[in-house]
This record gives sequence, structure tokens and C-alpha cells, in this order.
Amino acid sequence: MRFLSILILGCLLSACAHRTLYHPQDELGGYADEQLRGGMFVARFSGNSHTSANDANMFAAFRAIELCKKMGFKFAKILKVENRSTNTAVQRTSSFIYPSSFGGAAYGDSYSSNESYNFPVFDAYFSCLNQTYMIGVELKQLKDEEMKDVTKDKLGAVQVVNVDTDSPNQGIFEIGDFVLKINGKRVRNYPEFSQAVDVYQNKDQIPANIIREGNSMKVMFKAKDATDSYLQINQKVIRAACSLPEIENHEICKSERDK
Repeated sequence: MRFLSILILGCLLSACAHRTLYHPQDELGGYADEQLRGGMFVARFSGNSHTSANDANMFAAFRAIELCKKMGFKFAKILKVENRSTNTAVQRTSSFIYPSSFGGAAYGDSYSSNESYNFPVFDAYFSCLNQTYMIGVELKQLKDEEMKDVTKDKLGAVQVVNVDTDSPNQGIFEIGDFVLKINGKRVRNYPEFSQAVDVYQNKDQIPANIIREGNSMKVMFKAKDATDSYLQINQKVIRAACSLPEIENHEICKSERDK
């Protein structure tokens, strides 16, 4: 909140005439990043009121890609994006002094107005990889409080909400399944689930502990290579970011043009 207050104050003083550019975070916004446990990272981009949500989201993803490439990996696998944008209302009061037309005392008038400012902030949670996999199943992340009546440990989990028609896991997962463990390791959210799948060796026989209609059971599911898909996603972000003047001469952009 302190950073947001500084950002708002800075914008009001400078009028924030232009969007926040792609640069390391300062008092008026920019990108920042942090390494989390389990080989996961988070990249954040904070923009001023002239920065669109699309640009802030793109800059967070571009920062993730930039970090992964600096560490020698092929791509960033975005596991989750959180929108932490804030709308702030500011009341402005304007006063006017009018001289008297007849040489008398001047008189004044004032009015107040509320102005709303949107400050886009996006967090991109990601892993840096050379190869990744997908299971053809759409998952929903459930928080701890949503699982308190389902599991004994009352920790979060992921739930199956759809199984793709071409999924290798048709007949294995069903809509409504709660996935609690992968290879005996508790998974509380989608990033942990994705990482557990990526590191398991035998992609044709991945063990999972699930709850289906109140019954605990174990299933073996499959994962197929999705590296090309994520490379294409990264390239799409790079092309969009490199179209902007402050990024077009970035090393990543030059490398893409040389291909």
C-alpha cells in the first residue's frame, strides 16, 4: 500500500502524462521480480493511470521471458497471472475568481469533482524450462477455505472442470475430481500441479491421488509434450513487446529479428 500511495502521489504531481515504460521499478512503477520456493518465480509490473491493463500484463510476461532467457532457458511457462490493479478516487476542488464588471469587489466560485484512476498491477508466476507438458484437462484452483470440508489437512487443491475431447486422459479424469497429490506430493494449486507433472519421469504413468464423489482413489494419467505451444506463446509476447519503442532494441528483440 505504501508503494501504491507513492505511485498515486507521484502521478498527481506529475500528471502522469505518459504510460509507465518498461524499466526496473521506481517510485512511479515498472517491473520487479522475486524467486519463490520450488523453482518458481514471480514477475510484477506496476503501471500508472495512463498504462493499459494489456500493456501491464504483457510487460509482466515479457519480464518473465527475459529472466528465463538470461538464465539460459528456452522459455517461460506462465503458471498463473494475478491482477492486483487498484482503482483510486481522488476529489479535486477548483476555484475561480471573477472581477466585478462594475468596479466593485471580486467574487468567487468553486466546484468539486471526483476523478477515478486505475493503476494496473499484474503478477506473473512462472517457471523457466526447456521442455514442458500438458494433460488436456482444465483445472480450477481451490483455496484452503474451499477444501476445509473435503480434506483432512484442509489445504487447497485443484479440481477438474473440463476434459478436452482430444485429451490423453479421457476416461481417467472426470469433471468434479479433486486432485490432491501427484506422485505422493501434495499439490495445493495449479503451479504446484504443473511443476509436479513436468518433473515426473514417466509421462505415460503419472500417479495422482484424487477424491471423486467423496471417495479417495488413485489414478494413473498421461502428459504430452507441449514445448512448441509454450514457445509460440512466448514468441507472441515478444512480438507485441518489441513493437514498442522502449523495447525494440532489447537483446531479445534483436535476436528475434536475426532469426
